[in-house]
Amino acid sequence: MTMAWFRTVWCLGSLCLASALRVDDRHPPPCQKEYTCDAQRVNQSAQIQEDRIAVYTYNIGGYEEMRGDHIPCVPSHLDAFLFIDEISQKRFGLTAVKKWQEQGWRVVNFTQVSGTKFVPSSRLTSKSLKFTPPGWLLNGTWQWLVEYDGNIVVDLHRLAPFLQRRREQALVMLNWGYHQDCSDDSFKCFMNEVTSMLTERVEYVARSKENVLKWKELLDQMHQGKLTQGGRIYKPANYYETNVIFRNLQHARADKVRDAFEKTFMKLGCPLASF
Repeated sequence: MTMAWFRTVWCLGSLCLASALRVDDRHPPPCQKEYTCDAQRVNQSAQIQEDRIAVYTYNIGGYEEMRGDHIPCVPSHLDAFLFIDEISQKRFGLTAVKKWQEQGWRVVNFTQVSGTKFVPSSRLTSKSLKFTPPGWLLNGTWQWLVEYDGNIVVDLHRLAPFLQRRREQALVMLNWGYHQDCSDDSFKCFMNEVTSMLTERVEYVARSKENVLKWKELLDQMHQGKLTQGGRIYKPANYYETNVIFRNLQHARADKVRDAFEKTFMKLGCPLASF
C-alpha cells in the first residue's frame, strides 16, 4: 500500500469505515516535520485533547525491519506501546529500541504464543496482538485503543480530533477498496489484492504461496456459486483493511467488537489462514 490521503467515511450502524488519517507504507512522508516532536505541534495536540487514547504496534520474530526513522512522536496526553519479543530484541539491538523510547514509546516485552501446524508462532503472535491484545489494554481507562502495523506511520498528533468526530462509533476501520473502485462487487478488491501478493509482492506470502493459491481458488469458486448452498454467490458487502484499527472501548457495543475479533483470531490457526 503506497501513501494515500483518505477522505471518505462510510458508516454502517456503529461500524465506521473511515479514513481521514494519512498513513504510508515504505515511503517517506512528504513533510517530515509532521512526524517529529515539534513543540508547536505537541502543544496544539494537547489543547484539543479530550478522550484518553492508547496506541500500540509491534515487531515480533524479527519479521520486519525495525523502523529507525519517521517514528511517530507521542503527544503528552497519549499512551503508546511497542510490543517486541526476544527474537526482535536480539536482531535489532538496544539502539533501535531506544529510538522509540526517545519518541515517547513504552517498550513492552512480549512472549510468543504457540504456533500451529499451519501458522508459525511469530505470525500467530502478531495476529493475537492485532485482534486480542492484552487485557490491561482493553480494560484500562482509555476511551480509544488504536492498533497499527509496524510498516506504516500514523501521525499521532492528529488522532484526537480524528477520533472526537467519531465518538458515536464502536469501531473504525479502513475500507479495503479505498485505492480502487469496487463499489459494484467488493470481491474484485479481494482478487486484485491476492493477485498482487502472488505476482508483485511475493514477499508477503513467502513460503505460504501454495496455501494462498488454494485460498484464492476456494473463494473464487464460492463467488461463482459452485460450493455454496443452493448456488448462492459469495459476494460480501465490504472488505476491511486491518493495518489500522480504532476501537472505542467505552462504546455500548465494545463487547461485541471484542467478541468478533476473538472469533476472528480463533480462525487463524486453520490451514487457509497460513499466508
